[in-house]
Amino acid sequence: MRCYGLISGLKINVQKSLLFGIGITHPEVDLVVNRMGINQGTFLLTYLGFPLGVNMNICRYWQPVIDKFQKRLTKWKSKCLSIGGRLTLVQSVLSRLPLYFFSLFKAPEKIIEQLERLRRRFFWAGKSDGSCISWVAWADILTPKSLGGLGLGSLKVNGKPGGLWKSITKVKDVLSKRGMELQSILSANEFVVADVRLKFDTSTVLNPHHNFLWNNWVPKKVNVRNWRASRDRLPTLTQLYKRGITPCSLLCSWCNSNKETIDHILTACPLALEVWEQISSWCKVQIFAFHVSDLQNIHFSFAGDKNWRKMINAIILATIWSLWKARNDAFYRKFNASPKMIFEEVRSLALLWIVNKANQLKIDWDSWCNKPSVT
Repeated sequence: MRCYGLISGLKINVQKSLLFGIGITHPEVDLVVNRMGINQGTFLLTYLGFPLGVNMNICRYWQPVIDKFQKRLTKWKSKCLSIGGRLTLVQSVLSRLPLYFFSLFKAPEKIIEQLERLRRRFFWAGKSDGSCISWVAWADILTPKSLGGLGLGSLKVNGKPGGLWKSITKVKDVLSKRGMELQSILSANEFVVADVRLKFDTSTVLNPHHNFLWNNWVPKKVNVRNWRASRDRLPTLTQLYKRGITPCSLLCSWCNSNKETIDHILTACPLALEVWEQISSWCKVQIFAFHVSDLQNIHFSFAGDKNWRKMINAIILATIWSLWKARNDAFYRKFNASPKMIFEEVRSLALLWIVNKANQLKIDWDSWCNKPSVT
C-alpha cells in the first residue's frame, strides 16, 4: 500500500477503507486485517450505488433502481407539466437512469416491465401509481420519430443484452440478429452511438408510420397533440365511448348535429370551417381538408421557400391546438368561443411560438396581421 501511494501520489485512508476476502478462508482474512490495521468488510455491500456480492437475477436486488425512479417521480410537480414536459422528462431522465445498472448486469424481464410501467403511467397521467387511459400503444410511443413515434426508445434494448463486458464478444451475433453488420458500422467514416441505438430501435418496429412531420417552431406539447390527432387518439366523445365511458350525448358541442369525431371537430364542423376560411384568407392560401391527415402535409403543396412553408405548417398546428382548446371550453366550461376569437388566438399564438422558437427570424406584428411572412 505504501508503494502504491508513492507511485500514484495517492494516500489511502485506512479509517475509511474495508478489506474483503474473495476465495480465501476467514483466518487468512483476519491475518491480513490484523497486519494492515484495516477494518474487515462483509457482503452484501453497496459500491457506487449498486449492491455487490448478490445474484442480480433476483428481482429484489434491483429495488435501488425502482426506488430511484420513484424518488425522482415524487419530486416533480407533474400536475404543472404539459404532456410535452412529461415527454421531455421521460426521455431525458427516466430513460437514462437505469443505463449504468444495465451496463453492468442483465436486467430481469420483470424489472424492465416494471420500469416501463412507471414510465408509461407518468407519461399519460403524471403519476407512478393508479390506472389511466393509454391512448396510444406504448410500442408506438417507443418508436423513433422518423418512423412515426415519439422516440422514447425501449428499455429492453438497454437491459436485454446486459453485462456489457461479459457480452462484448457476442456483439457481432447481437447485431446480425437485428439486420446490422458489425463490419459496416466500424468501417463508417464517423461512428456515432446514437445512430446505432436508432438502428436498434428501428429493428423492433413492426408497423411504422412515416407520414408524421415534427415542427420545431412550435412547442413540443403542440406537436404531441397533433401527433395524437393524426392517429385519432384524442379524447373525443366517440373515442371515450369506444373505451367504455358513456357520455350523455355523442353529438358535437358546437353544432349539436353530428357525432363528435376528431375529423368533425377539426375539419367538418361549421365553426371549424369558418376558422379555416379566415386562416386561408389571412395567409393568402387555400386550406381545405376532409380529414386531419390532410392537414399534416398540405403546406408542401403551396408555393414558397422552406421557411415560408414551415411557417404555414406552424400556423396549421396552432389552429389545431386552438380548435381543440375551444372544444374543451365548450364541453367542460359551457363557453362557446366565436370563430373570430379562435382566429385571433391562432394569430397571436403562432407569432409567439415562431418568434421564440425560430430565433433568427424577425417578424413585425403589423405586417404579420396583414399577411404572415418570415424573413
